[in-house]
Amino acid sequence: MNSYAERIASHPRSQRAPVFFLILLIIVFYGYGRWAIANYYDAAIPHYDSVGAYLRYFTVLDAVHQYGLVPAIPYAFADALSPLQSIFTLAFSPFLSKSMSSFHLYNTLCFIPAVFGMYAAARSYRCSAGTSVLFACLLLLPGGMYYWDLGVFDFRRDPGTYFLMVGALFFAIAYFTGEASSKRRRLAYGICTGVSAGLCLLSRDSAFGFLLGVVILPAVGMWAINFRRKSVRDNFVDLIPVFASFIPFVFIWGLFVDSMLSRILNPYLYYGAGNDGRVTIADNAAVTYFLITDLHHSYYWLASKWETLKIMVGFAVLVAGIFLFSRKTPQERAEPQPVSLSATSRTVTLVSIAVFIVLYVNLFLAFAVGWLSVKSRSILEVSAPYYPSMAAFLVICLLGLTFLPRSQRMRVQVASAVLALALITIGMHTRSQTRKPEYPDWFVAAHEDVGRMLAAKSGTPYVVAEMASDFRMPAVQLYAVQNGAQPPQRLFYQFDGRGHDFFVAGPEDPAKNAGFEAAMEEAVLCRADFILTFADMSRYQMDGAAMYLESSGTDVVNRITGQLEDAPKTYYGETPEEPFFRVIDNRARSACETAG
Repeated sequence: MNSYAERIASHPRSQRAPVFFLILLIIVFYGYGRWAIANYYDAAIPHYDSVGAYLRYFTVLDAVHQYGLVPAIPYAFADALSPLQSIFTLAFSPFLSKSMSSFHLYNTLCFIPAVFGMYAAARSYRCSAGTSVLFACLLLLPGGMYYWDLGVFDFRRDPGTYFLMVGALFFAIAYFTGEASSKRRRLAYGICTGVSAGLCLLSRDSAFGFLLGVVILPAVGMWAINFRRKSVRDNFVDLIPVFASFIPFVFIWGLFVDSMLSRILNPYLYYGAGNDGRVTIADNAAVTYFLITDLHHSYYWLASKWETLKIMVGFAVLVAGIFLFSRKTPQERAEPQPVSLSATSRTVTLVSIAVFIVLYVNLFLAFAVGWLSVKSRSILEVSAPYYPSMAAFLVICLLGLTFLPRSQRMRVQVASAVLALALITIGMHTRSQTRKPEYPDWFVAAHEDVGRMLAAKSGTPYVVAEMASDFRMPAVQLYAVQNGAQPPQRLFYQFDGRGHDFFVAGPEDPAKNAGFEAAMEEAVLCRADFILTFADMSRYQMDGAAMYLESSGTDVVNRITGQLEDAPKTYYGETPEEPFFRVIDNRARSACETAG
């Protein structure tokens, strides 16, 4: 006879317990994230990409509060980097404040489809409820989730995209190859697949390429396999819920695709062009490994203490404990299930998905995006696009968990869920806190001072020429907006009919360099209110640097600053004695007539 605990576990109400634990995980993620972000920004400079996102949505909030919801729409969709974040800001504006931590709600909402998608996939693969909760918690294990310059507690676009991508992938696994307990639940899986994929598509400008290889093509493969066990008609009918829920998002995405493509396909944008393809592929694989394990990772002020590896070992021990302490129980009468994939076919399916994602992401990044060599510090500043490879890691983990025995013992189910939640919570804290910078007070104050200078009242937003690639430069704009300024506009200049910023590779034909510099110089002198440059001119003559200003910018920067010798300048640096960058006040436009 079953024990009292087992009879409780078999009661229908007990089926709600896993959902309770998942909701608790989401609440912990949100609550801890808000505290960690507020704590972090007491003494931190936002990352370049985070600055852009915060600026955009602080502006939207200001517009909503001043003019109302409808008039704020043009402010929200002024760029196409992340339409979903714009929609989020408009929709949740009554609940948002003009603070960094307030926008953690966005990543939390994106987190929900990932958690429930992973849980649905595990359950549809016959994992027990406790094991399925464990699997959902696994989402927060990889070390790359907690780097402050690209992690889940900052407002970059990548973490939200990753969560939505994971949700779409695992809902697709549950829908196409799993076993749902009812037709209604399976229909819900199909709809959630399309909705998660559609939201992912809108989450950032470059999402389509990753969505294609991480979700769409694997889903097509799983759907094709089903022809072995379903009629042609039934298999095509299966596509209806997915397409019906995905297509509306495609139409919204179509409103922004032109501006997305004009940015992504701009040949002068720097995407690591010129890197050796074979070296880049190897580097991409290495960075994915670093993001998951933290092994040998060093990032500015950080030194790896093997936190993630320790947590992963603890997770493995926990799963092994569930395996050992579970015991076989009498099989209940199962509901009729459709003919499913065999264990061998299911294993081959998951392995194929994982291998395909890894190969696709590495090839996509190496030849379509490129990025930098892993030997460069900068690779870790832009490593958020490697998140898609983590999805393959989770697929492999699902494969391993499906071999665990099913157990209905309530104490095992509850213990596994509670311990998983505790493990993830402790790991979240230890890793996020070890990654906090320790900027001196004068350093943060310097940025705030520049922000106050830019916040001086004017009729129109200031135009800032950022002639330096250090990620802390745009932080001064954020401080300006927080002090009541209109968001400063970045300076773009025209060359070959395209609008360029200063972070470009430059013309492929050196004969065009003179025209390239002339366009840059005229735009800076005649249109920029403030000019941000490095104080150390050697930073504009670095051998082998792919960005034009860093390799060949000495002359053009000298010409510009030479014509502004009498303009007010403010210097700030790594230490008060060593200036790092300077801010030149060019509002007088005194040198504009001589530009050219």
